[in-house]
Amino acid sequence: MISPKNASERYELFAESRLPIDLEPRTYTTEEFVSKIRERDHFAVESLTFGVPLYREQFFQNLEDWFRKRSREAVNRPND
Repeated sequence: MISPKNASERYELFAESRLPIDLEPRTYTTEEFVSKIRERDHFAVESLTFGVPLYREQFFQNLEDWFRKRSREAVNRPND
């Protein structure tokens, strides 16, 4: 399935939940999500760290590994 480029159109695909749980979908493209991680967006980082991927699990694992490595490098970088 190719997702719409427009964020509101993507949201509409998931807004009417057919699941018996309450959830608020975030419908990012792969590029948008990676960008959010690079910007250290709190929601994206929390999702990456504690979320459960429903699709493309290896992608999320690779992204989490990249993020952890960058975070360690930032901690180990000497102060200016």
